[in-house]
Amino acid sequence: MARAGTVLLTSDREAEMSNVPLCFTILGCCVMAAGPRAAETTPDQPLKIDSVPARYTVQDSSFEVNPQNGRAGIRLEYDFPPARLGGNDYDQAPPPKTVTVAGLRYEPSTRTIVFDKGTTRVTCATESSRRTLFWKTSFMKPTGKCLVESHVIRHAQDNGWTVDPSSTLDTFFEAH
Repeated sequence: MARAGTVLLTSDREAEMSNVPLCFTILGCCVMAAGPRAAETTPDQPLKIDSVPARYTVQDSSFEVNPQNGRAGIRLEYDFPPARLGGNDYDQAPPPKTVTVAGLRYEPSTRTIVFDKGTTRVTCATESSRRTLFWKTSFMKPTGKCLVESHVIRHAQDNGWTVDPSSTLDTFFEAH
């Protein structure tokens, strides 16, 4: 029997991920409070990098470089679909956030974002530029070797009296 406050795993995917070290935030609150902590990775397993309520969707993800310190991260942008469909203003998506991952770094000499998986290095993105009327902008173009995926995970929270179902949208990073 589960104790009060324990989370029961109801998904095979979450059962697999329960042994992976995690670093995630809830609605962006922990990122600022915890400072620049990076999630730790294990080779050949997806890494959970963020978790939000399941009512949101990931609108976009991209690799980013901080120009002040040269650190690499993954920018996640969320959307709240009911707000788009019916003009519902009661809830908005969480603000965009950039998540750092241990082993993910920017190499200025090659202008690439690489992920070190112990003995192997995977190039996740390369710097590319785009020219518009009077100026040139640069961005990180993904190589396709590093994936950012989101999945709805179902949980059951046991409060000691009842078991309440809930769902979260968990985002994972994986390098091949």
